Amino acid sequence: MGFAVTVLIPRAAVLLSGGLDSVLCLHMCVEKHGALDVLAVSVDYEQPHVAELEHAKRWAKKLGVSHRIITVRGAYTESSSGLFRGDVDNAADTVVPCRNMLLLALAGASGAGHLVLGCNLDDWHDYVDCRPHVLKLSERLMDARVSLPLAGMTKAQVVDRARGYGIPIEETLSCYRGTNCGVCAACVLRNASQ
Repeated sequence: MGFAVTVLIPRAAVLLSGGLDSVLCLHMCVEKHGALDVLAVSVDYEQPHVAELEHAKRWAKKLGVSHRIITVRGAYTESSSGLFRGDVDNAADTVVPCRNMLLLALAGASGAGHLVLGCNLDDWHDYVDCRPHVLKLSERLMDARVSLPLAGMTKAQVVDRARGYGIPIEETLSCYRGTNCGVCAACVLRNASQ
């Protein structure tokens, strides 16, 4: 006699770094679908700012959503990205090739029919894989809808929307050094937008 195993597939999987953009997306998704139908997916890809994962854990717990941390080793061992060398004062230096495509593929493995990524308008210039037309290509590959709810917003508009949700900006981590240093490209953009 066998036992039936029920696999719960989330309605939506939100890529959650613990940064402002992804935390706002998580709030928006929980509001739309309810906490039980949302999965937060974080990825440890040996990023120097791995402290963001602790922020992601706290936000997932705070909003009552299931949280999965996926570990990827060696994908960027030979990366020329400044992110891995500590060159983080200029956004163009922090580009990690195909990072968002990798993150979406890992979130897609959850089986969710809706994948949510927090790319905003200010990301488009330096990060090709933050542009909607690029990310939408992955929909066919993963048989899932890719949503970019912040795609038409500047970082200043993201900050305003986050405040509307009551998100304490200082409790998110959008720093390339993982410390809210105030001087890396991510911190400078966020601070200038407040």
